[in-house]
Amino acid sequence: MDADDGIPKIEKIRKILKKEEPYYPIFEGSDNPYRDGYLTHPPKKPRVSFIFFQSAYRLQHQKKYKGASQSELMTLMKDTWHSMSVEDQAPYIQLATEEAKQFDKERIMMEKAQRPNELWQPIRRCKMVLDRLTSDSYSNIFLEPVSLDDFPDYEEMIDQPMDLGTIRKKLNTRKYQAPEIFARDMRKVSLNFHIDRFYVTLIPNDYLNHFYNLIIAGVEQL
Repeated sequence: MDADDGIPKIEKIRKILKKEEPYYPIFEGSDNPYRDGYLTHPPKKPRVSFIFFQSAYRLQHQKKYKGASQSELMTLMKDTWHSMSVEDQAPYIQLATEEAKQFDKERIMMEKAQRPNELWQPIRRCKMVLDRLTSDSYSNIFLEPVSLDDFPDYEEMIDQPMDLGTIRKKLNTRKYQAPEIFARDMRKVSLNFHIDRFYVTLIPNDYLNHFYNLIIAGVEQL
């Protein structure tokens, strides 16, 4: 511990490192971001202890050695690192050990996500359902919100407007933390369907019934 405030040195280092983006991203509501489609690349290799030291003290060295080039700063930091005692290096070694353990967890999650038929991949399944619907030629009138300029009293007819384009945007921006929320919006499209079909378009019933059945089938897959 540092004698001045009683805070362990490693906690001070963690506070500095928290200013950076998480090395292994965390996504709220997902216990396996590889399975859920948030991460598509293998996890990054864990950092060695010197890299943690470098991240924590880079700014301090830049202030202390103003005008030094990047290569000079690197040399200075290496010299500082090699001159440190084992006790002083210990917090950085601990951080590297913790990250190595997290890497193993990330790798295991990725392997589980890649096993065929091992786990249902809800976010990817949602995307597959939406892709199937929007690729159908009958989906055209549901791809965008109804124009209030053309139908100014539409919102009086529909309590919760929803369209496939809005669902796509929410899916792409990771607004859905669970397939149930995605399915809820899909159900809004299907619930609004009967009003939409008569109020917005004059397309024949057979044409629209086909797409309505696709919506219901898609929701049931979730």
